[in-house]
Amino acid sequence: MFKSLRSCAGALAITAIVGVPVAGLAAPAGAAAGGNSTNAAKLCQRYRGTLGNTNMTLGSWPTILWTCNDWPWRSDADLQAKYVSLGSACLAGGGTGYAVFGAAATMTAYFTCGKA
Repeated sequence: MFKSLRSCAGALAITAIVGVPVAGLAAPAGAAAGGNSTNAAKLCQRYRGTLGNTNMTLGSWPTILWTCNDWPWRSDADLQAKYVSLGSACLAGGGTGYAVFGAAATMTAYFTCGKA
């Protein structure tokens, strides 16, 4: 899926939506627009992104739990690995869907965790 990403003149957007709530997972404390989970904050900081609630992806949810914006990626595999890790943190923190937008021209990406 990511093989030709670097050669694209535009950007890549990937969206994952989980249609049903995942049983046994609780929303993080303060999980509302602007809220975040501890794991998400650590991951975003580790990826040199900016944690917040500004949705810069193509995903759309009634509630944005958190975002990790403007983090660099080095390769298609790096983008995919970070996307999977952030997606796992989103679902574990009570999110029901997430999206990533990777800008090939600048090699930066934006992730949004949301809740239906």
